[in-house]
Amino acid sequence: NTDTGQVFIQEDWRYNWNLWPGVTAAWTHTQKAATHRRIDRQVWGLWSNRIRLGVSGNSDIARRLMAGGARVNFDVRWSLRPTAHWTVTVWKMPPSAGATSLHRSFVQHQSRRIELNTADLLPRGAGNSAGASTANFLTAPHEYGHTIGPTGNNLGDEYGALSTHLGDTHSMMNIGRDIRRRHMDQVVAALNRMAPGTTFNANRLPL
Repeated sequence: NTDTGQVFIQEDWRYNWNLWPGVTAAWTHTQKAATHRRIDRQVWGLWSNRIRLGVSGNSDIARRLMAGGARVNFDVRWSLRPTAHWTVTVWKMPPSAGATSLHRSFVQHQSRRIELNTADLLPRGAGNSAGASTANFLTAPHEYGHTIGPTGNNLGDEYGALSTHLGDTHSMMNIGRDIRRRHMDQVVAALNRMAPGTTFNANRLPL
């Protein structure tokens, strides 16, 4: 929005509501709506209203936004269209299932596919290859991070032994909840293609 300086990134997710083997109670509409709401609120809560991009350049947009920067918000919209950005399978797990005990959530870029499960959608414990751990990891915002950048590049998993950011345990793409400058590389690149004469940057964020 060139008047308010707000960047709004909205992804359309088309859900497949699946039952894990042994689960017999069908998804109700209320359960589906509550699950989407949980995902959307977690993404909004950890990604939105936390970033203000720097703006420079000689365009009218740049001059309007230069002083205050551009605020960035992120949103997930439930879509029924086959043209949705992502196809998201959500597994209803048995009540006794722990997070990642039967199924591990993931994002697959080539097929534009996401898999989540109900056990993973609650705050949970998580650890990385350096032996660090947390009790309040949120899976959905982490997986969302993979969707705004190619896995293996700026938004690959950072909790593995080969990651150069393994020690940054507060990072969203590690086991934390914080956004880093590197996480915004693809967003900044897209904005710079969209607005001639305007250059965006995420220099206000930690590297």
